[in-house]
Amino acid sequence: MAIEGPLRELGIHDVFQLLDLSRKTGVLRVTSE
Repeated sequence: MAIEGPLRELGIHDVFQLLDLSRKTGVLRVTSE
């Protein structure tokens, strides 16, 4: 399941909590405009 969208809609703490709970491996890509 891919999670995609601007961080202003989902706090960075929530992102890391989701990653920790899912126990999945992958890539976290953070870009800036």
